[in-house]
Amino acid sequence: MVSLIERENLYIFIFDVNDKDENADDIHRFIENSKIISAWWNYFPGVYFIQVNANEEIITNYFYERFPRISCFLMRVDRESFKGRMPIHAWSWLLNKSGNEEEEFVKMMTEFQANKKRLK
Repeated sequence: MVSLIERENLYIFIFDVNDKDENADDIHRFIENSKIISAWWNYFPGVYFIQVNANEEIITNYFYERFPRISCFLMRVDRESFKGRMPIHAWSWLLNKSGNEEEEFVKMMTEFQANKKRLK
């Protein structure tokens, strides 16, 4: 199975979870049940990776039609260049690791973190 980060047409969609005009749970359900979003991933509140076979204008209009006052940001993801700091289980989920792959991934990340501490 291909991880979400390796898929084509991947966007990051960010919305303000504190926005009083729109309900974050409604937006989540909308993404979850969307007919145009073929895959999605969410770890941080209001931040989603979404796979959509459409351009930015179509995607944002899709959200604006349902949530006319939404404060949001959409950008295509450069899959070749990404970096961040999250718990290992979040990376594992994003990169679609399971079973032995996940064990190897956890081992690799643990060793990396240990080496990083030694270099300080």
